[in-house]
Amino acid sequence: MTSKNQFRPGSCASELLADCPLLRSKLCRALFCSPDESQRALEEVIKFLILAVENLDQPVTPSARVDAAWHEFILFTRTYSKFCQEKLGRMVHHEPSIDHDSNSKQYASTLMYYRQRFGEPPPEYWGGQQLHSNNTGSAFCGSCEADS
Repeated sequence: MTSKNQFRPGSCASELLADCPLLRSKLCRALFCSPDESQRALEEVIKFLILAVENLDQPVTPSARVDAAWHEFILFTRTYSKFCQEKLGRMVHHEPSIDHDSNSKQYASTLMYYRQRFGEPPPEYWGGQQLHSNNTGSAFCGSCEADS
């Protein structure tokens, strides 16, 4: 992966959206957000992907909102693959799980890693303090889970 000093999620998100304007539109529709907010959403996805690469021995789990944005990014397969290889040094695959207990534990770890790497996670993407303390409500892949 590129040096922590050289890799800026915000500028990377801006470049990706400039190169791929349809991604901005898809993010806006999926997250019901403004075009300006779509860049922030992609930045949070990029931060999550950095955490995934930096913590290979410990799986990480995104929040529902970050996961929804990640789904949109993945749909642009060439752009996503190129980003992963060039910026992260490897492909980050999406492997959802229906094990809610495991997802909740991984989500708590993800929040801990996020705080260590980036500071306090923004609640509009990662949930509020109450969600952080009981680890419920925002760690799942809603589009991927089947109701059973």
